[in-house]
Amino acid sequence: MSSTLSNLNNVFTAVSVNISTMRKIPTNLRELIAADARRFGCFRNHYFRDHVCKGRMTFEHVWIYGGSQINERWAIIPLCEYAHSVGKYQDGGIMDKQLNQYISLMIAEPADLKKYPEFDWNQKFVFLRGKYFKQLHGIKFVTRKLLQEKK
Repeated sequence: MSSTLSNLNNVFTAVSVNISTMRKIPTNLRELIAADARRFGCFRNHYFRDHVCKGRMTFEHVWIYGGSQINERWAIIPLCEYAHSVGKYQDGGIMDKQLNQYISLMIAEPADLKKYPEFDWNQKFVFLRGKYFKQLHGIKFVTRKLLQEKK
């Protein structure tokens, strides 16, 4: 019996450790992203019009760099619960991590990405653009400054 309790205690400890590794969004950054959410709503719906938003607005940390979530405006996008597959849509949402990465790279500036030199952002953008460009809703210009500025 005590072995069962010990195993349960280990599970709860592991769960609490995983939860604590989520990176907190600073208040001023959270306010900027919330303003984006009020202006555009769910970014996935804004750019792709591929669903009807359901649930509350959430923020997704799109990128992990050096083992930590990137805490910058371009790397955290507002999504409805359905597009983020959280809350009551945990097992029935439409989360697509690569699509979210494409959205974040569309709004990132080259200066933002230069802070993270160990990752080939240009290669990732070209790959994602090839995969998702035809699905974009009403956006005809998606030419990146990043692609124009090769260094």
